[in-house]
Amino acid sequence: VNGAVSMLQGRASARNIRIALECPIESVFLGDAQRTKQVILNLLSNALKFTPAGGRVAIACDRRKSRSVDAHEAADQHEWTCVTVRDSGPGIEQDQLEQIFEPFVQGQAGYTRPHGGAGLGLAISRSLARMMGGDLCVESEPGSGASFTVWLPHPSSALVLAAAVAAASELEISAGNRRHSSL
Repeated sequence: VNGAVSMLQGRASARNIRIALECPIESVFLGDAQRTKQVILNLLSNALKFTPAGGRVAIACDRRKSRSVDAHEAADQHEWTCVTVRDSGPGIEQDQLEQIFEPFVQGQAGYTRPHGGAGLGLAISRSLARMMGGDLCVESEPGSGASFTVWLPHPSSALVLAAAVAAASELEISAGNRRHSSL
């Protein structure tokens, strides 16, 4: 998290945007450090893009027992390391909250969008988080900014997660071979 903030601090300062880092301890998670940094960089870059000059972006890190939004129900029983990036931008309409994770989609439709980008960052970031056994979720209200949370498995959940992944793989293999087994 600190590395991502350091990389984008100059861009924030140039627009007089304050970055508040609320990570009291080093975040521990299961996953690829480089891919996680890529996800956090993307979220922070988006937050800076959509926050008006003089605004604020906050990054918080914590540990949670279950997911609060857009969760895979089977995964709710283990511990998670969460990184949340909140901006003070325009927010996102409720009907667009899931669409923004689709490739080539942005919150503001049309050819006259005031912000650049191809609309791939959130799709790639969610895919990376899910490949590491986690997720990327959003909460927002128009006019109140947006809050993106990356959920990554905490090491205390390693055995539970490994068992869930193994079971899911076995089901996919069985279904692919037209063999069905009940658990």
